[in-house]
Amino acid sequence: MNDNFPFYVDSLLRLRAVLQNESSGKIGQNKVVLNEVAITRKDCNRIVLEIYINDEYITTTSGDGMLISTPTGSTAYALSAGGPVIVNGINTIVLVPIAPNSLSFRPICLPSTSVIRIKVDLASYLVELKIKIQCASVL
Repeated sequence: MNDNFPFYVDSLLRLRAVLQNESSGKIGQNKVVLNEVAITRKDCNRIVLEIYINDEYITTTSGDGMLISTPTGSTAYALSAGGPVIVNGINTIVLVPIAPNSLSFRPICLPSTSVIRIKVDLASYLVELKIKIQCASVL
């Protein structure tokens, strides 16, 4: 190792995103992501989302969608949607609404140990789950 060029290894927070049909229990997608998970509307005016954190109901919101972001992803889509910049090394997850129909639901920072469950209203069936995968390996 050359002492003129020191380096370090940094571990980054990642999310596991699971898409599950609530009535059948069938799992459609199960992905590990580095930046964010985006739940967005597709071919409809808005989507209605019920948000649960650690199995506790938090709120129902409507708009263009929702972002669940890591600190690495907080400087991308989440920032442009009005979320905060989070420094890597802080173990937090941020929920950022995308163009909400109401200003009563603002971005929320949560502990990284939180389990977030988002239910999509059946009337908003034209929904697209976009999962941005940057790295699925151990960092």
